[in-house]
Amino acid sequence: MKLFYQQLVAFLSAIIITIVLGGWLSYRFFTNQIYDNYSQQLLGYAQTIVSDDMDLTEIEQSFTLLQANGVRFAIFAANNQLIYPQMSGNFVSSLSEEDIAQLKENRAISLRHQPLEFPGSNVQMVNVYYPVFTEGTFNGFIMVGSPVSDLRNEQQAIRNLIILVFSIVLLFGVLFSYLIARYFTKRISTIQKATEEIKTGNYAVRLPTDRKDELGELSDNFNQMTQALEISNQEITRQENLRNQFMMDVAHEMRTPLTTMIGLIEGLEYDMIPPDKRGRSLQLMSSETKRLIRLVNDNLDYEKIRANQITLTKTKINGAELLNDLQMLMSEIAAERQDKIKVTLLNPNEKIYADYDRLKQILVNIIKNAIQFTENGTITLTLSSENDYSVIAVIDTGIGMSQEVLNNIWERFYKIDASRQNKKYSQSGIGLALVKLLVTAHNGKIEVSSKPEHGTRVTVYLPHAKPVED
Repeated sequence: MKLFYQQLVAFLSAIIITIVLGGWLSYRFFTNQIYDNYSQQLLGYAQTIVSDDMDLTEIEQSFTLLQANGVRFAIFAANNQLIYPQMSGNFVSSLSEEDIAQLKENRAISLRHQPLEFPGSNVQMVNVYYPVFTEGTFNGFIMVGSPVSDLRNEQQAIRNLIILVFSIVLLFGVLFSYLIARYFTKRISTIQKATEEIKTGNYAVRLPTDRKDELGELSDNFNQMTQALEISNQEITRQENLRNQFMMDVAHEMRTPLTTMIGLIEGLEYDMIPPDKRGRSLQLMSSETKRLIRLVNDNLDYEKIRANQITLTKTKINGAELLNDLQMLMSEIAAERQDKIKVTLLNPNEKIYADYDRLKQILVNIIKNAIQFTENGTITLTLSSENDYSVIAVIDTGIGMSQEVLNNIWERFYKIDASRQNKKYSQSGIGLALVKLLVTAHNGKIEVSSKPEHGTRVTVYLPHAKPVED
């Protein structure tokens, strides 16, 4: 069964149950009211006779007047014998001893449905009984009756009115149930159609969220989900583009040295290279082989670090010695770009708590990047201490980076615009991604600030060693 019909049946069931229960309670209430009114009215007649101390003539006049309206009187003595109207035989009421005792206690008996009791009448009657006392002595009681048909006519009128009212209510209930079921079904159908769009790959679909109810909250959650899926899909697409670019770059990076090596090998094999050139050829082959090994190792390192498969051997490293060693190591490479490397020790005695080889790998990658994008400039290595961190900064005076580039430099496979690269030092796009992972593995952090044509500052924060507890 469709949701629309399920809701319609549910609403109608609730409305019908409410109407039936309400109708039954209303009928009972109004019926009781009719009985109470009849009882009070008939008791009022009897009370009037007693309180006005009417004689027999006055009673007969009243009897004649009310008889036209179907009301009947009967008077019984204290021994339950009929004394008015005069009847042949020995006529008594059908009251029980408990009822007579109640009357003797000066308590009237309300409406009784005893249709065959009233003397001298073949009409079905309902009766009340009112006690008569003279100077505190129980002298008998008065029975006043009214035709059952009058009572039933009023009951039937009430029943018809209730049926009419609740039929109208039921009609509006059906219409209301239809509209409500259609309203909610339409909102759910909107969500269903949106999920169909998601299934086809359209993550830009959004639902209206102008209603503050459960379906509105569901729409909010749905929109947050689709937004997350859209961002995730965009990221997957971007990563896929980077991966494709990386595969093209790797193919290019590998093809060039492999082509060179194959050419040199064939030249050596067929004695096409002069003897005085063979040493240079072997050096070139070695250089190209190392280049391939570096490319493979960078990727292996990245995967191992990302999978948390490396073990860091942290020691306290003399920061000043490390930076001076890096200055000597990288100066020859920097000189090819007419760059100078300087060391500024703001805290010469700083001890860096890190894995020596991995820290050196981090800084070499950062310095190579600085050399790549700096020409006729200065690259400054600084060492300081800040709170609980050792702080190493690499500051260059190179071409700088835009905010768009800064947002992507830590991505694996990302390479800056080819028009701004130094082809000689062009990398595979893994170096900085590897740096980020290694710094994170040290529980440290890395920050980059840069502006186009104003250089770049890369700052590495590595936490100090925790004191050993006794």
